[in-house]
Amino acid sequence: MAQRRKVVLDPEDKVRAERMAVATDLPEPVTQRCKALLMKAEGKKEADIAAALDLPQHTIASWSVSYIYRSPQDDFLTALGLPADIEWKDKLTEDATVWLANIVGGTPKDFGLPEENWSCQALADYISSHAVEAGYPYLQYVTTLGIRYYLDRHNIKLPEHP
Repeated sequence: MAQRRKVVLDPEDKVRAERMAVATDLPEPVTQRCKALLMKAEGKKEADIAAALDLPQHTIASWSVSYIYRSPQDDFLTALGLPADIEWKDKLTEDATVWLANIVGGTPKDFGLPEENWSCQALADYISSHAVEAGYPYLQYVTTLGIRYYLDRHNIKLPEHP
């Protein structure tokens, strides 16, 4: 019989997971990971968690293992396998918002790139490579998930690619 993995949440991680599990402004995969981790810490079986969240059991097991076997220097997000920028919205200043809006509102050609339209990946690449020089170092780690979050939050749709 397989050994059951036990998740013990640090008090700070528990508070953070509880907050993120009910957040309405985070992508669903993020809230699901937090819910799964909280349920696992309560002693629920991975099969029960998977059924409750309508996810494969191996996904729950993977998230549990990521947290249990994290390295001491890993923060909560890294331990869950989430990008470090998932909460960059908390640091987003008005100036940074204007900078992002100018990029998203333009086309890649406006910024010397060959593409006709932005993709989430192209936006993430451009923003992360220019964030420090623009004065927003916390955006240098932005990922496509972070870009999707930003676009969804601001109800921005990227043009369809042919």
